[in-house]
Amino acid sequence: MAKRTNVAVVSHTTAESSPLASRDGDTDTYFLNNINILGKMYSQMNDHSHVINDLASNPPAGGDTDFNQRVLTEATGFQTSLSGIQSILAELAADKGLANYDQSDALETTLKDMINTVKYTLRDIDNLVYQIPTLGPTLGPVVYQIKCILDDILDAVENLTDAILNALRPLLLVVIGQATTAACNYGLELGSLCLVI
Repeated sequence: MAKRTNVAVVSHTTAESSPLASRDGDTDTYFLNNINILGKMYSQMNDHSHVINDLASNPPAGGDTDFNQRVLTEATGFQTSLSGIQSILAELAADKGLANYDQSDALETTLKDMINTVKYTLRDIDNLVYQIPTLGPTLGPVVYQIKCILDDILDAVENLTDAILNALRPLLLVVIGQATTAACNYGLELGSLCLVI
């Protein structure tokens, strides 16, 4: 298989220059700093998403090099922000998602196998389209349907994560209180609000 030399898509890895805060010092401060960085990365990603949405709603007729460059710039910015979020969440994906895997649990095994199948299949489709560019328009509708299915799966994961976090929140009130105290100790307190600086 030929090697890619000039592509806009980067390999699926965590960013080399990770936006993660250093683990030096207090664990609470480390956690809070990364939550703040996560919020900033999301804000940047959301800004790029809005610009892409605006561009998609008013595309020019015909090939416009400036428009194409603007789309590429915004899509690259979106990807960079998403990669930053990936870096921050990388610890949750330790051991390629197998850090807490219980091989005796059939549901965990099915989910793991499904996720890996999707990842590997999309990688292979990407390689095929690179090798045979005329496949792009043919596979486009199928890849779009895969994307729609993944959207539904991610919505379900989001709902499950929210349910888990809502169930754990009462158990974590003490830890959250300690983290808030640490934030106020390292930031600015205005009334009952703490601003991390």
